[in-house]
Amino acid sequence: MKPAPKLAFAGAAFAAALVAAWPASVGHATVAVAKKKPASELREPMIRQMIVKLRNPKAIELVEPLGAERVAALSASAGVRMSAFRPMSGNASVLRLERAMTLTEANAVAARLANDPNVEYASPDLPVRAYQVPQDASYTTRLWHYYPPTRTFTADNKTVPATGGANLEGAWAVTRGASTVVVAVIDTGVVSMHPELAGKLLQGYDFISSNVGIADGVPLNFVAGDNNGRDADPEDVGDWVTAQDKANYPNFCDDGVAGDTDSSWHGTHMAGTIVGVWNNGVGNPPPPGTSTAGIAPDARILPLRALGKCGGQSSDVIDAMRFAVGIPVQGAGGGLVVNGTPAQIINLSLGGEGGACSRAYQDAVNDVTAAGALPIAASGNGINGVGIVGASQPANCSGVLAVTAHTINGDNATYANVGPEIAVSSPGGGTPFVLTSPIADLDVGYYTWSSVLFGVTTQDSTNPDSTPPNLSGPAIGGFTGTSSATAHVAGVAALLKSAVPSATPAQLRAFITSTARPHPTGGYCSPGQPGEGLCGAGLLDAAAAMSAAVPPPPSGGGGGGGALPLWQLLLLAAFGLAARIRSRS
Repeated sequence: MKPAPKLAFAGAAFAAALVAAWPASVGHATVAVAKKKPASELREPMIRQMIVKLRNPKAIELVEPLGAERVAALSASAGVRMSAFRPMSGNASVLRLERAMTLTEANAVAARLANDPNVEYASPDLPVRAYQVPQDASYTTRLWHYYPPTRTFTADNKTVPATGGANLEGAWAVTRGASTVVVAVIDTGVVSMHPELAGKLLQGYDFISSNVGIADGVPLNFVAGDNNGRDADPEDVGDWVTAQDKANYPNFCDDGVAGDTDSSWHGTHMAGTIVGVWNNGVGNPPPPGTSTAGIAPDARILPLRALGKCGGQSSDVIDAMRFAVGIPVQGAGGGLVVNGTPAQIINLSLGGEGGACSRAYQDAVNDVTAAGALPIAASGNGINGVGIVGASQPANCSGVLAVTAHTINGDNATYANVGPEIAVSSPGGGTPFVLTSPIADLDVGYYTWSSVLFGVTTQDSTNPDSTPPNLSGPAIGGFTGTSSATAHVAGVAALLKSAVPSATPAQLRAFITSTARPHPTGGYCSPGQPGEGLCGAGLLDAAAAMSAAVPPPPSGGGGGGGALPLWQLLLLAAFGLAARIRSRS
């Protein structure tokens, strides 16, 4: 194969600024939990909309924007002028604030609204971001993040144990997924022509509203980037942002990174991690962009687009969550749309800061879990690449399986948020928090690998930093972040649901958390260290989770005369297949 191309993922540090931010750097092995910054140094997210649920709404208020009389009464209770925007799922409504305000101000408005006897709850409509730490890295097919923890990983003239691997091979001995299992990926959409997703995509939906960001002077459909609002096409058209965009709309688009931000192809990377096609990269040379494998390649993806240029809004994410499980929500033109292929797992590699789980998010989580789906969400990537204590929304909602990230040696990643809400740690790559490692930025083992595009803007654009320069089309990209860690857990949940179709969300969660490997001794999350009790049950272990869900037959069964049992034969076959995948180059 030609020399591996290199992409520059010079993008946003996708975590929004917090009410309680943290320092941009920490110490080394003896570091303690960082202290909060003084209030004068904080940068809060700006809020432009409110989510309001009435106690006794009129029938017309569930399908149309609230009337002038109702809005006037709510504005009086809120103490600020608001205008009707749209109804949303869960019988709530979105109202637009007269001016953008800080989260602290918006929380005060919400509190005043909540005191109105006609209001069941009110929540700021928080901005959300895709969780990924974009990096500039070469490509590889060696997926350390899938390895058993006892296997060594060799690349870049370095050999290290893949202690943080998700141990997938034992799970693959039982199943590679089932077409009846649907994973909803709520993200930037997907690139449907990518060969890693061939035959894996169901009919999804684009939930980005036309007017996202207009309170900050952002043009209509700027965030969507496809010249319209909600529609039935979840294609990722690219989420690049120019330096001029950041200058024009600083409250909405400024990510703290100078210059242009390339398209991330974030949703495609998550989808490829979960269902990427197997064996389509075998050969010399392999088809473009087909050198990785998904965790549950026989499952299917329901692509739901809720993030675009500069992120999106939680109200759109919430609508997508309900749609994912078959609950009718408003779509294009204000009409109701219903998903005919409900998801059993919802991947939320995104989030927005702003304190405790809002009532709007919690209601949505309650609805999707009642429908039999397990929501899995990223804990967040902290501030300026430094993790904080406290998961973001919706990872901090009750009923969500919250995921933090660890590196190749199993230690918590420096960017990964932790907290008491975390259920499990999963491979995300990056720099370990405490334990030393020879793996560093630009090494293959620093990243988790999956499907993206070369293009820095649109799907058919080129990349001047590829090798050779100006390549276009399908590619393999390396990410670090809690986004990728979340997709790993979603893929394992899909395997478990395929093996045990009757498993409930609570049972899937129990299979994953009860079998997690201990955090490595001396690492940030181990006993006696600052992260003790904040990083979940341990490290994701797919083989152990599958053994809990589907215990193997007693040894000695499956044939006489010294023949191996069927389950052992399948295990050996899976090991051989995995080895072939890893050896592609």
